[in-house]
Amino acid sequence: MAYWIWLVLGFGLAAIEAVTTTFVLIWFGIAAAAVGLAVWAMPGLDEWVQFGGFGALSLALLVPAWMIRARLRQHGHPMRPELINDRAAQYVGRTIVLAEPISHGQGRAFIGDTLWQLSGPDLEAGRAVRVVGSRGMVLRVEAAETA
Repeated sequence: MAYWIWLVLGFGLAAIEAVTTTFVLIWFGIAAAAVGLAVWAMPGLDEWVQFGGFGALSLALLVPAWMIRARLRQHGHPMRPELINDRAAQYVGRTIVLAEPISHGQGRAFIGDTLWQLSGPDLEAGRAVRVVGSRGMVLRVEAAETA
């Protein structure tokens, strides 16, 4: 196959990955682009070598990617597609520090550079709290256990 076919396949798979965010197609796209570059550098490369190289490189990239993804999930990284557009739900389980006291059930805390509204039991500023849920853009918190 011509090198440009591999490159088009690689960039096409990468474009589909950008839209679907499956964390799978990108590795096949990288493998196809790498085979395209190899065919460009070595024009007489046999098609069986091309397909074999594509398969081997795809597996070589995909298996470590799955291992990284499993490790991220194990540490609570929000990779579930239903959480992508729900920023508040992504923080459930996270421990944060109160920027202001929670008074009458309402308070605020910074997460990164964003000041979030909180609801929970009355607590003093500077106290560590754990996010236990959300309602809209208000995070529900409870006092974090201190060790």
